[in-house]
Amino acid sequence: MLEEKSEDTLPEICRGGLHICPESRDAWMGGKYLELTRHEFDLLCLLARHPGRVFLKEQIYEHVWEKESGKTDNATRCVISSLKKKLKQYADKEYIQTVRGIGYKFVIPEA
Repeated sequence: MLEEKSEDTLPEICRGGLHICPESRDAWMGGKYLELTRHEFDLLCLLARHPGRVFLKEQIYEHVWEKESGKTDNATRCVISSLKKKLKQYADKEYIQTVRGIGYKFVIPEA
């Protein structure tokens, strides 16, 4: 596992207009609540805690699903796609970038 601390001890994450509260498992952007699934929320927390860091699909799978990696491509891609769509509803900037052939990273959009 990538994170050793339990989520209820982690501070709120604020990145470029995006606010995430691990304790209450809430996320909002521009004052609007984001309705996220468990996997979307866990993925968003993982990436937002480490802006700029590239995570391999296998690392994401192991963290979000809390299982050893196996068939990671489809599951990871589906959750990434869904999360990107939800974020796009509230911001015209991209927060999650694909690093072709490797994985994904969180970027803080320029103002």
